[in-house]
Amino acid sequence: MKKIMIFALVVCSTSVFAEFPVGNISDFSGSYLSPSGKATASKWEYNGLNYSDPVEIEVEEQAGSLYLSIDNDEFEFDQLPKQLEELESINWSGFNLNSNGQVFQIQLGLLKGRSFSSSDDMSIDLNKLNVKCEHIFSSEERTASEEFLDSCLNHSGSLSIDSVVAGKSGKMQSVSNIDFKINKNALNFSLKAKGIKLKGSGEIYYNGDSIKVKINKAKAGMFSVKGRLFKELKKQESDKLIVNNPWVEIILSK
Repeated sequence: MKKIMIFALVVCSTSVFAEFPVGNISDFSGSYLSPSGKATASKWEYNGLNYSDPVEIEVEEQAGSLYLSIDNDEFEFDQLPKQLEELESINWSGFNLNSNGQVFQIQLGLLKGRSFSSSDDMSIDLNKLNVKCEHIFSSEERTASEEFLDSCLNHSGSLSIDSVVAGKSGKMQSVSNIDFKINKNALNFSLKAKGIKLKGSGEIYYNGDSIKVKINKAKAGMFSVKGRLFKELKKQESDKLIVNNPWVEIILSK
């Protein structure tokens, strides 16, 4: 479950800009094979820049940054998380963004990624991601990801995923019907894993270097499965995932 939890948060944190953008992007789809790729979109409106259908986009990765080129304009996404950098092959479709600078909403229909030259040989198959967050302005100096994660995790946000399969070769994990709702650090969640439907509640905190989740309740029907959940999470513990019932901490630094 570690890879799945981290990747869901990674997708959110890398879909942001220095501040919540004003724009409308429709059907952004493409393929990438390290270090470059191509993509198209039916609409690309971002902070006053408008492109007509079909929009053709060049994708290139350089020194940990991702560059999107449209005509003579270039967009840079820097400081990519390690989990995305490690994916050498990515195919995606149905990415939509709608934002007025205060409410940020994204949808992603499909994403398939694989890292085939590293010892991990990681792959991921994600279907139907939806994210919605309200931008909470702050006087603090923060990066794009910090601004986004603070707004979504410490204030108001929601995330849902129809299904995601991720992991190393021979050790794949599958989770479906994922739904997270956050309001002022209060967390409610539901998901299905290993054929079991889980519902739970707790608290979530983002502090810049990590995301800390306190799971207060986790049930399958009428029965508590909190102990079983932490037993499974403990098996996945690493330097990026620290498990200490009732806390789970995801380390974001590389």
